[in-house]
Amino acid sequence: MPNRILVCLDGSERSEAALPYAMTCARNAGPDAELLLAQVPEPLYYAPHFMPVAFHELAESLRIQVTGYLEHLASELRAVGFRARACVPVGAVHEALIHLAEEEDVDLVVVTSHGRSGLRRWMLGSVAERVLRHSPAPVLLLPLTCLSRQRWQSVPPPRLSRVLVPLDGSALSETILQFPDVVPLRPEQFHMVVATDVPEFLGRDLLEQDGLGEYIRELEEYLRCLSVSPELRSYEVTWRVADALAPEGVLEEAEEVQPDFIAMMTQGRSGLGRFWVGSVAEKIARAATCPVLLLNPRCVAAEEAERAVAATAAQA
Repeated sequence: MPNRILVCLDGSERSEAALPYAMTCARNAGPDAELLLAQVPEPLYYAPHFMPVAFHELAESLRIQVTGYLEHLASELRAVGFRARACVPVGAVHEALIHLAEEEDVDLVVVTSHGRSGLRRWMLGSVAERVLRHSPAPVLLLPLTCLSRQRWQSVPPPRLSRVLVPLDGSALSETILQFPDVVPLRPEQFHMVVATDVPEFLGRDLLEQDGLGEYIRELEEYLRCLSVSPELRSYEVTWRVADALAPEGVLEEAEEVQPDFIAMMTQGRSGLGRFWVGSVAEKIARAATCPVLLLNPRCVAAEEAERAVAATAAQA
């Protein structure tokens, strides 16, 4: 059971809005779950007119300030029954966070897609994208549109019971169905979507006349078979084929069904009836208005990931 959740902060109230989501995940994970509150002090760059002593004093002052801020948040969380700890890694922001995630062997990284910039702040938007690409653990990305403007202490637990799962037909993309086994999110409903992803330059008009209907029926049968797979046995499952390009088709489906979050893998394959899950995942993450859970192959069981990679290569 996952029990260590890294919450990436930047000192702003907007980034603190990630805390209710992290708290929900911690409750799902059980009493041993621990919230690691992390902020990287804004990096300082050596300038010739700075005396070395003054430079180090300023860096230490920033570190002390960040530590005090995180310790205060951690004490508030402990007061309401959570295990919480402050972490102040140093270095380039995304590298420091990734190293911390590896060092602490975290089970989930929670990060907002934007923070605020300025003195002693850093832009969580660009950092979040770098963390997505290199995180050793699943990442729950929270866009600004899903974050409350209230103080986090007064926000009710977010509802995370319905998940939208985009697929591309590859074995690797299907490993996302395992996420409840490795991430402390407990949905009740799965809604799967696959995009036809047929571009105009491939002769869509001819395909519409000759085989698009059959192709869509094949995709519907693919989703139907997945819906009765062992991974989904305990859930209410629905599905739909989106006759559109990815990621537009996935985003339109999200707008239609209003899921509580989207879950997908960050690597896949391309070709007719497939889409690049790597780049598409990032595009969906940037444009989504609900939380997005992203896993890379390292986040699932090693043997399952190896089988999926081999199956995907065989399909290429």
